[in-house]
Amino acid sequence: MTKHRWIIRLVMVVYLAVVAYFYLQRLPIRFLLLDSALGYVPIELYFWINWVKHKKSKLVLFLFYVLFLPNNAYLLTDLIHLSRIEFYPTSHVIMTDAIEVWLMYFLVVGGIFSLVALGFRSIRGIWKRLSLRYDLTRTQQKSYLVIMFILTSIGVFLGRFIRLNSVTLFSHPLKVLKTFQELVSLRAFFFIAMFTSLQVLLYYWTAYQRKNSEVD
Repeated sequence: MTKHRWIIRLVMVVYLAVVAYFYLQRLPIRFLLLDSALGYVPIELYFWINWVKHKKSKLVLFLFYVLFLPNNAYLLTDLIHLSRIEFYPTSHVIMTDAIEVWLMYFLVVGGIFSLVALGFRSIRGIWKRLSLRYDLTRTQQKSYLVIMFILTSIGVFLGRFIRLNSVTLFSHPLKVLKTFQELVSLRAFFFIAMFTSLQVLLYYWTAYQRKNSEVD
């Protein structure tokens, strides 16, 4: 498991280095540098939760994990920015085969889905630990997942529409508290419900694929 952690870390460093090049060139996927870095934070925190032995340290890390987890799911909304990439430079029919364009596409799609899949894996890992430690019933296990996805969806809503992120909680805590009134609206309820459903669907799909691969 330790070996896998370092492989993931190494791949992430290389990935961010490539994305940083596009950032410096002021190309359409500049947003991916910060969003991917923030999206990776809960994954790294999960590694540390598994590594530390002290109970209080685990609790503190878990609280930070929950705080930063929405940044991981937030990446799914970044798929909207694929429209910034110019796939049809000269015609609405003929698509470009430019290497730079398709590299940007693969960085966005591949990076986002890989990070989100790792995010789901971290949620599942913590769920298993809690289940073993506290002997949770199936109802309690499912409740944990739903609560995590609802909290994540709330965070994504605040990030995408109110333009807040996890760092804002520390830099402008009062501003964050004031924006919670935005959650009391039909549009907020609709988005949170739909995004929670999307996460549940993707989570169980990835869990199903993982289970099948283990059987094979």
